[in-house]
Amino acid sequence: LTSLSLTYVDNLVRYLAFPALSNLRQLELKVHAHNGDSLLYVTSLIDASPLLYKFVLQLLWLDNPLAEKRRVQKVKKHPHCCLKVVELIEFAGCSTDIELAKYLLKNASSLEKITINPRPTLRFDFMTIEDFKKILEKDATRERARQLREDLPPGAELFTL
Repeated sequence: LTSLSLTYVDNLVRYLAFPALSNLRQLELKVHAHNGDSLLYVTSLIDASPLLYKFVLQLLWLDNPLAEKRRVQKVKKHPHCCLKVVELIEFAGCSTDIELAKYLLKNASSLEKITINPRPTLRFDFMTIEDFKKILEKDATRERARQLREDLPPGAELFTL
């Protein structure tokens, strides 16, 4: 198994221990995200994949990611020497996704490229128009993404769409 794509794996990934996925090179996850929660549970799959080259995470926000703030947790050290490409889709720049981004930047010493795509999809039936407009303020989200530059490993590039 060299490529794996999983959708809506929140509870599966959160509570199960994974065997070594020693040949996995590409991992794509779509997970539900709640503001105030941590996404660090997805690292169990990353940690189980020592040869992982590319990681793509699409966040499916179940509430307004900018409504609540919490402190970003310090992340543990777990080297991912082969991880070179990361893409974070529907990045909002809140503590929930910043925390995971910092984990990846701290642990992927060979990282070459991280792409942050702040574009939300139109499925927020729980949001007001004003809430949605705030998320669409891409300049603010991009600025929060740019703040990750100081955490980039040497030679890595940060792209925001």
